[in-house]
Amino acid sequence: MRILALDVGDKRIGCAISDEEGKIALGIDTIEMECAIESLKELLSKYNPSKIVFGLPLTMDGKSAHQAEKVLKFASKVSEITDIPTTFWDERLSTKEAERVLEGVKKEKRDRVIDMLSAQVILQGFLGERNV
Repeated sequence: MRILALDVGDKRIGCAISDEEGKIALGIDTIEMECAIESLKELLSKYNPSKIVFGLPLTMDGKSAHQAEKVLKFASKVSEITDIPTTFWDERLSTKEAERVLEGVKKEKRDRVIDMLSAQVILQGFLGERNV
């Protein structure tokens, strides 16, 4: 049972998928927002996930951040193209964690993988909570 995680940003969407057992998150792609739906259709076809987890940006006090509205809107668009169940996961500090992991990596390379790594952090958190 694979689970797909999406870290939705203004320009790009980081993507991660779980292994078949739903225990390990693997970063798989970063897609551009301008072609997001078509790229997402390809990922859904390739990986056939049973669930989609959207990182939901919250403020440190647990309230919805401005970006949360954009994520909810995009999740609604995704629900129009698939019957796969969706859920949301608190993504607070996922980008900070990804930046910490990429510390020392050149900016050019870091910028290409930060969104994907953030999606992986989100998914691993979701999987870890699920398997407790």
